[in-house]
Amino acid sequence: MSSPGPPPLSKHTRGRVVHAAFRPDVRFHLTHAGTDMTLLAEADRSSERSKVVEAKLKAYFYFWQHEREKARRGEPSFGPFRVLWTTRSQARMENLRQYSMVLNHGKGTALHWLTVETAYQNPHNICEPIWKLRRVGDEQCHGLLESRMQ
Repeated sequence: MSSPGPPPLSKHTRGRVVHAAFRPDVRFHLTHAGTDMTLLAEADRSSERSKVVEAKLKAYFYFWQHEREKARRGEPSFGPFRVLWTTRSQARMENLRQYSMVLNHGKGTALHWLTVETAYQNPHNICEPIWKLRRVGDEQCHGLLESRMQ
């Protein structure tokens, strides 16, 4: 099920305006224990240049920051969401994790969740702890239903 992504976003960085837009491969909604979460999925096929992938990671990050600020102010927002990245190889996944580490002043975030496509051969495994994040000091695998998602 494919659907359009969030609207384009403008972000001021270092005195200049950065325009970002993205369209996830799949967007789905998860409700667990009364908590809603939007999951945007990206299937990385190693065919996009590094600069394109890096720009996507940053676009999602800027949108995530923007929507979190709106929520903090009590304004309507896109709501809590995560970006799920699947890759063909462990090496490619680690490459994307390195790109995402530069976000949030080098501390990384819990926004981008990454896994290798062989980790979920059974569709039920998608909620299992198969996802790696890129934040300082976090090398363990996570599951989608963890309390951190709330």
